Amino acid sequence: MRNAQDKPDQIWIIDQENTFTWAQGYVVITDLEEILNQLDPEGTIETVIVKGDAHSANIFLMIAIILSGKIYVPMNRTLLRSNKQKIIRLSLIFGTKGFKFFQLSRELVEVQDTRQSVLESEICLTRCESAHSAHGEHPSAYFYTSGTTGDPKVIVTSSSNLIRGAHYVSDALEINASDRIAGVLSLDFDYGLNQVMISIVKGVQFVCAPYPSPIQPWYKLLVHGESTILPAMPFLIETYFKGGLLDRHGAAKYIRMLTSSGAPLTPKHVSAVRDLFPKSVIVPMYGLSEGFRATILPPGEYNEKPQSVGIPIGDTVIQIRDSKLNPVNNGVIGEIWQSGGCLTWGYLDDKEATSSRFMADSRFPQRYWLRSGDYGYLDNENYLYITGRITSQIKRFGIRVSLDEVETIYRNLDGVIQAVAIPIYRNQTESDVGVILVAPESEQERILLLVRAFPKELRAERVVFVEVIEGNYNLGKPDRSALAKKYFDV
Repeated sequence: MRNAQDKPDQIWIIDQENTFTWAQGYVVITDLEEILNQLDPEGTIETVIVKGDAHSANIFLMIAIILSGKIYVPMNRTLLRSNKQKIIRLSLIFGTKGFKFFQLSRELVEVQDTRQSVLESEICLTRCESAHSAHGEHPSAYFYTSGTTGDPKVIVTSSSNLIRGAHYVSDALEINASDRIAGVLSLDFDYGLNQVMISIVKGVQFVCAPYPSPIQPWYKLLVHGESTILPAMPFLIETYFKGGLLDRHGAAKYIRMLTSSGAPLTPKHVSAVRDLFPKSVIVPMYGLSEGFRATILPPGEYNEKPQSVGIPIGDTVIQIRDSKLNPVNNGVIGEIWQSGGCLTWGYLDDKEATSSRFMADSRFPQRYWLRSGDYGYLDNENYLYITGRITSQIKRFGIRVSLDEVETIYRNLDGVIQAVAIPIYRNQTESDVGVILVAPESEQERILLLVRAFPKELRAERVVFVEVIEGNYNLGKPDRSALAKKYFDV
């Protein structure tokens, strides 16, 4: 927290009702550290679970947790589904002047109802019975995977990893001292947490404007804080970047850069961004939660390489390997492997899954590679391109088909807002495919007529139209397992 000494009067966090200087924020964080230590004088509590809305209270608490040596865990639906043990719930009520802490209540509860809501200023503390990372160092944060397979895992990361990621991303994005980061992403996301860490290591301002915001429309909070950097993800663009929702003459005035992580941008996403923020630079990036951000397309290069997700950041190394795990030449499609950079420590209490994804380098025992499970290739300038998921391939009519390919052809139909392909396995060698579409009712009959002209291997056995496609805890990816059971009785 050197900025508390170097720049005590510089603004750090801008919330709707409060604006904090570095010095003020440090006082609140120190107070929270002391409270955490008083609650656990014997050091028996290891993890602190916090609802992930990116408001100043939660941000201060998250930093206090990491500084106090405990482990930050974002509260989300996956955790609520999987955590059946007794936990200690603490309700923190902050005053209206400077968020002064004045009341604390404590009670034991049983986490069983997956629909249980958690108040914004509420935290949960629970003792983690599992051992530390296999590397023997103390972790600082646990992140749940999306659980799209029905089997969510807990990813272990360290504070040094979080800080390193902040440096790598901010350097690649060319963040400068005049920037203001729009804190739109929940702290459930590793990239949401990264935005806070960037503001810390770079000493730039952070504007609390989560979407959706329970206070007021998030785009008004962008204008209030004069945000210049807007982090996003494709599903957020689909959900919130709609005509009429945004103040075109307000937010567009300040936003100079929009970054996107989580999945490749489609032409529709880019069109929505440019319609709302015509002066902003679009910067795609790529990375898994297990390896954080791996590549970023340098600002200003999107028009030259619109299909690319960029080049490696920091000391990250990207390789493309074939089915025999051997590196391939540029231009050849294979599995994306990542080394260096911000590789996490693996999965908590799951040595089998960790060893299958995090591979030791046979030539350098201290070096590890992360197998992404994604198909892609590098061009002659080492720019990375994503082509699909390895696990999303099926064989249909004797032809190997990627579910990404099926989704793309449906998503590109006029009138289709969202498309998800679901594999329907018939036997060991053949599969059918079902497709779930979001589209206006007036367009559905026309869409079905167009589908008849698709190649037979890409033509769904059954098309289901719905109003909303259910996602996992962070709503970022479809829960294929649940969707298969609900719509196709699989």
